[in-house]
Amino acid sequence: MKILGFDLAANYSSIAIQAGDEFNGFTQIHDVRARPAWEDLFAGIGFSTPDDFKDLDAISFAQGPGSYTALRNIATFLKPIAHLNKIPLIPISSLQAFALSAFDFMEDPHQKVHAAIDAQKGTCYFASYAFVDGIPQPITKEEVVDVSILPQKGADGYCIGNAWKDYSNAITHLSEVTPHAGSVCRLASLADLQSNTFLPSEANPVYLEPLTFRKINE
Repeated sequence: MKILGFDLAANYSSIAIQAGDEFNGFTQIHDVRARPAWEDLFAGIGFSTPDDFKDLDAISFAQGPGSYTALRNIATFLKPIAHLNKIPLIPISSLQAFALSAFDFMEDPHQKVHAAIDAQKGTCYFASYAFVDGIPQPITKEEVVDVSILPQKGADGYCIGNAWKDYSNAITHLSEVTPHAGSVCRLASLADLQSNTFLPSEANPVYLEPLTFRKINE
């Protein structure tokens, strides 16, 4: 199975391609408003011609929570590509993909992982996961929380994400873990393409607001 994946949910742009057990990825960290051009991302993995899309079994992307503008742009960019090439477009939780990126850095794979990404104005996107057969399963809902309550949420297990930076002395912070599109591809490869067609028109970003959870329809 050959999958092209993207993760542009925060202050990074990541692209990867998975073919069987082989991965090729490229990630660039930057200011949230200074994203690289699409052609530069594709060039990072040597994926540059229209014919390359015809060899894909699916396209996947981190659907959020994250930057509203980035999530809207990636969905808008990928929908017509997937539609024209008749390729399933698989949306993946950006926090779950981030949690998967932590697995190889965990000394104890039975511990929880708490992902918290800065959402500005003293808030963050947060969710907790437990691993089952190497795959992170959600044990809390995805939500926006005030960063002041993070220490109590991260007291047990590993913490990942830039929202923990002021609490590194109180928690086990895996600061070396960064999001990458390879995790998006990995989760997408587990999707059941036989029973779910993953229509591009239904692949919408997820945007979290305090106390509410709504999908942005493109």
